[in-house]
Order: sequence, then structure tokens, then C-alpha cells
Amino acid sequence: MNDETELLERLRDDGCRLQEALLREHTSSRSGLGPRSGFAAIYSSPRFAWLSAAATFRRVRELRRPPEAASIAPLAEWISENVESAAARELTDRLDAAEAEATALVGGEEVGYRDLPGRIRNTRDRALRAELFAALERLWRELDPLAADALALGRDAIASLGLGDYATALGDLAGFDVRALAREADAFLARTEDVYRESLADALRRGLELPLRQAAEHDLWAAFRLRAHDGHFRADEMVWRVEGFLGRMGIDPTASGRIRRDVEDRPGKTPRAFCAPIRVPDEVVLVIRPSGGMNDYRSFLHEYGHALHHANTSRSLPFEERALGDCSVTEAYAFTLDRLTIDRVFLNKVMKLPRSATELPARELQTSNLFVARRQAAKLCYEIELHAGATDPVDRYRRWLSRASGVPVSGARHALDVDRRFYAARYLRAWLLEAVLVGILRDRFDEDWFHNPRAGAFLASLWAEGNGKGADGLAASLGARLNFETLALRFEEVLR
Repeated sequence: MNDETELLERLRDDGCRLQEALLREHTSSRSGLGPRSGFAAIYSSPRFAWLSAAATFRRVRELRRPPEAASIAPLAEWISENVESAAARELTDRLDAAEAEATALVGGEEVGYRDLPGRIRNTRDRALRAELFAALERLWRELDPLAADALALGRDAIASLGLGDYATALGDLAGFDVRALAREADAFLARTEDVYRESLADALRRGLELPLRQAAEHDLWAAFRLRAHDGHFRADEMVWRVEGFLGRMGIDPTASGRIRRDVEDRPGKTPRAFCAPIRVPDEVVLVIRPSGGMNDYRSFLHEYGHALHHANTSRSLPFEERALGDCSVTEAYAFTLDRLTIDRVFLNKVMKLPRSATELPARELQTSNLFVARRQAAKLCYEIELHAGATDPVDRYRRWLSRASGVPVSGARHALDVDRRFYAARYLRAWLLEAVLVGILRDRFDEDWFHNPRAGAFLASLWAEGNGKGADGLAASLGARLNFETLALRFEEVLR
């Protein structure tokens, strides 16, 4: 066995175990069941410390592509991510612990930091909602400096690898031009401005009887809760409805027990749903904290898209293609399922809404989807400025996110709201790929593809490939390419 082969085998073996340890810790601390996060101890352990060393990154960059793998690039990108995460590990642990313990006194009641978003979305009384949001802003201001310091440490760690500035380095590692994507995202914001503002004004008027010019950030949270449709999106029916249509597609919802679902509402549980692919494909955990209505279904379907992808990835793939690679691919599968909540045929056939009653919920949820897409577009543009050394990042965050949202946005979480390594770019590329996937599903398997076993088999064949092809490669293999024009048209076909 030569040195390169030995290094590659060790990378894969220890890499699997490091991923498992990190994801178990993440799942435990974020689900409200486990103790505080302990990422620092994992990264610095004798077995794993070498996987977050700059010297290891340089060795991996010099490796030749092995015959059984599509590329060595995912391993290099992952080691750089470890370098970045390990540099900020102490602050990350402190931030996770602070988030879990932080509370605010509102109306004589102590409310947990992670409980506040759900309270805000579900509160009809506007004055109380504003009070809850003000309490959340105060906590953001307390926690934001920790997040900002953690981002700075990670950015410095990437700079130490000698790949140029942060955006250049991350684009080089990811295989796409981050700045070029941001320019397209900026154009997408301009393209969708009018249709978004018109749809948002309608949503605020219907949901809150509030004109757009008077709306605050917390009003958007409440309006996009879409409470009027709760009768059709019952929490006690969510699991069996999703399992039902997956079964009709010939898809096992638990992947023979490899997928575990945590759908309980409990104090301390993060309001942000997530999927943890602890051991791909053998152990995948889907975590969601329900807060009511259509958005629970959207989040559940989104995380199910991840879970089904990871749990059906081929075991024969090397570690870097099973568990690493372009996250835009798995996000695209997640978006493919969650967009069913704006599909009028799905609303009729699966959710059992009368055909005459499907247009309004589809339109309102698509407005919410456009809000999220515009928000990610603005975040990418802002984050490039942040990592380039913006002199007033709070103001830049407020400007970009207010433009995207259509209402004035607080700058109190300018660092807390940043997903490390330009993950906003992954979301945007995933939406572009999702537009390709759904177009193919409709063309090949008709508008009710979600009831078609052939569509299930088609998706399973794609899931088996892991993330190895990347978003561009997968689109090309399907005879398409990624472009924002298709994405904009997908929003406009529902909202115009």
C-alpha cells in the first residue's frame, strides 16, 4: 500500500467517524434532549485533530484522483470546513449553550430564546407580538457578538490556507464562482421585486388586515404562518398523509428503519427543522419542531427530501460521494418535496382540498417561498460584503435584508443570521436544480407524479448517486442547466 492510498483510506475511515460524532452532538443539543454542545472536544480529540489541520488540507490537495472516485475535491473542501469549524469551536460551543439557556421576560413569563420564534408566529395580538419580537431582538444583541467573533475566527482560518480572500477560496473549493452567483442573485431580486411586493401586500391584507406600508418584521412572521388554512393542514395528520403519498410512489417512508423522525414539540428544541445524516445511508434523523399549519408540512416535506436522499444513497460509493460533496444536490431534493405544498394537484389529491379551494393556499405559500428565496439571495450579497470587511456590517445587513423582505429588518442578528461558508449560495443553486427536477417529473410522469411509482423509482435512482455529480453535473446529466430565469418563471406562474 503506497502513502497516498494509506492516507485516503485513513481519511475515509476517520472521516466517517468524525461526521458521526459531530452529527450526534448536533442532534442531541438541538433537539432539546441532550446536554450542551461539545464540538470543541470532538475536533481536538486525538483521533480527529488531524482532520482539521492545515497540513492535512495541503496533503489532500496534492492527492491524485483514485480510480473509484469522481473527484478528490469534496475531501479537500470538507477538510477546509473542518479547519474553519475547529478554529471557532470554543465560541461555537459557548454560543450553542447560550442559545439553549437564554430567556426573556415577557408579560411576567420567562420565555426561552428558542421558543420565541414560534410564539411570535402564533400570536394574533399585534402589540404582544411586537413585545415578543423586541425581547427576541434584545437576545439577538446579546448573542450576536459571539457569532461575529466565531465567523471572524473561521475566516482567518480559511485565509491561513493561502487560497485568497474568503469568497475566492470558498468558490475555488466549491467549484463555482460565488461572486458571479451573487450578481445573478441581485438581478433576481430586481426581477421579482414587483410580483413579490404585490403578493406580500395581498398576504398581509388577508392574514392580518394590515397594509404593507405599516408592516413590521414580526408581522411577516405572523402573516406567513398562514393560519387561515390550519383546518386543512392538521398536525395530527401530517405524518400519515406524507407517508401515504410516498407509499403510493413505492417509496418506503422509513427506508427500512434507517430514517428516524422526531416531530415532537418540546422546550429547548430548535425552531429550525433539520436532517442529520449521522451514518449515510444507515442512520438518518429528521427533526422538526411543529408550530402549526402549512409551514409544518413544508418543513416536514423538506427534511424528508433530505432524509430519503441520504437513506437511499448507495453504500458502494466512497465516503466523499456518500456523505460530502455539493449540498445543493440534497437541498434540491428537499425543495422538490416541499414545493408540493404549492402544487394545486397535490393540495387536491393528497391534502383533500376542493379544487376550487386550492388556488389561495398555493398562492400564499408561494409568496412565502419567494420571501425565503429573496432572503437567501440578499444574504449571499450581504455575506460577500461582510467577509470582504464591510465597515458597517449591521447597516449592510439591514439594507440588503430589508430590500429582500419588503419591510424594515432589524440588524440585531447580522452575524447570527449568517450560515457559514456561503450556504445561501447552496440554497440558491438548489432552487435552480429543483426547477429542473420538477420540470422533468411533470414531463415524464404527469402533473400527479407524486402518485406515480415510476416517479418514485426515478427519484430513488438519483438519490442512490449521493452528491457526487454536483448540481451542475446532475442538471447536465438530465439535459438541462441551472439558470435564474427558470426559477423566476416558476414563481411567476403561481403569483401572476
